[in-house]
Amino acid sequence: MLFCAPGAWALDQQKAAGNIARQASAAFEQGDHARAAQLYLQAFATDPATADYLYGAARAEHIGGKLGVAEQHYVAFLAKVASGPRADNARKYLAELRSGQAEQKISDAEKAERQGSFALAAQLYRLARTLVPTRWECLFREAMAREQNGDKSEAAALLEQYLREAPKDARDRDEAGVRLAALKPKTAQVADKVPVATQKTGPVKLPSPDLQIGQAAPPSDRRAQQILAWTVAVVGVATGATGIEQAIDAAGKRSDLDAKLALHSGKVTDISYSEAVTRDKAIQSQRTTAAILGGVGVAVTATGGWLLWRAYKEPPKLSALPLGNGVVVTLRF
Repeated sequence: MLFCAPGAWALDQQKAAGNIARQASAAFEQGDHARAAQLYLQAFATDPATADYLYGAARAEHIGGKLGVAEQHYVAFLAKVASGPRADNARKYLAELRSGQAEQKISDAEKAERQGSFALAAQLYRLARTLVPTRWECLFREAMAREQNGDKSEAAALLEQYLREAPKDARDRDEAGVRLAALKPKTAQVADKVPVATQKTGPVKLPSPDLQIGQAAPPSDRRAQQILAWTVAVVGVATGATGIEQAIDAAGKRSDLDAKLALHSGKVTDISYSEAVTRDKAIQSQRTTAAILGGVGVAVTATGGWLLWRAYKEPPKLSALPLGNGVVVTLRF
């Protein structure tokens, strides 16, 4: 009797858990997901050897909107069951759940940025990428938030990580390179500063005969300036073109509306009063949008042109050459 008792007790537990699981399934089918999750967990507590009860609880919680506990139970189920159809489904549902959580973190980060809370935004972007490691844009946007918060060194390190690990076709790769080139000189200057007391004395290096007024930027910086200038100019032209397109479309709609407002026997018969008012307001709104886009396009294009001029112009140079007992000074523009 002593040897048979444990087996009988285990069998009774399995039967009891099975009965509870059937009640959970019925509750799930009826749409009572909270009750279904509770019963599945009760069944698992009664029979811990049956991991499928954990899966049922996770699904009920997931559909019922209890995402935090659903994630925990998916993970616990996968720790017990590594293969099979339900394990594959659990991985798929867990990825969907974390993707939704990441989207919410990104939305909260964007809101924090609009409010000027860049440190909080950076933390939220990092949490989003922790949930979905393939969201490389979160790494880039965290770097941007760090830069806005004044953490230049951290921003540069994140940009370097992005350029090193992100796919070659990542959409922010070009901009990341430009921003890193702009940040690196600043971080290098801070690192290169040495207290005067620790500087070693040595022979004084005489200046080059070719003295420059307005030292030219290094090739990498000049290239970054040129890329930025072209980007601004292209955006300005595109914005202005959109404004022109909107203006032309609004003019066409205005002509069509005027034609419909033509009087026939002293009355307007081609369009109702309410529709005419609605269309007139829409046209006015479109004209305003076109004017704004056009103005912004002109301003941005002008800025891009100025940046292009700055990026490609050669700095003036002052040359000093010895001649007999004197010096010949030449200024070249």
